[in-house]
Amino acid sequence: MKSKITQDKSLIKHYRNSKIFSLLDIIVIALLVVAIVLCFIFTLPKSQGKKAVIYNKGEIIGIYSLSENRNISLLDGQLTCVIEDNSICVKESDCKNQICVHTNKISKTGQRIVCSPNKITIVVKGDDGVLITGGAL
Repeated sequence: MKSKITQDKSLIKHYRNSKIFSLLDIIVIALLVVAIVLCFIFTLPKSQGKKAVIYNKGEIIGIYSLSENRNISLLDGQLTCVIEDNSICVKESDCKNQICVHTNKISKTGQRIVCSPNKITIVVKGDDGVLITGGAL
């Protein structure tokens, strides 16, 4: 019976002398806080875009206002974009996989549509001249 009491006393002494958080606990908590902040930043609503910038092989081939409805033919008709209702989408493309055609309309700053086979990228840009992804134009 005496050994049980001694064990209990040593456990009590151990817990009184131990730290609340170990270094590993602090690291895990810090990583969780960083993950939560990053999730919050990436889910913030983006502003309405004003222009669509179209690139071919990384070079700008056109800048179009999203407020003017129009059809844009690129690469001698290989790819057709449509601007309507302050958004842009790829209507037709001669590429094999048609991922660019199946991509939804984009209208928020920083959104993009990519047609890899035709080397076309469409990026929505706002008034401030800075993209959320991709840097300044």
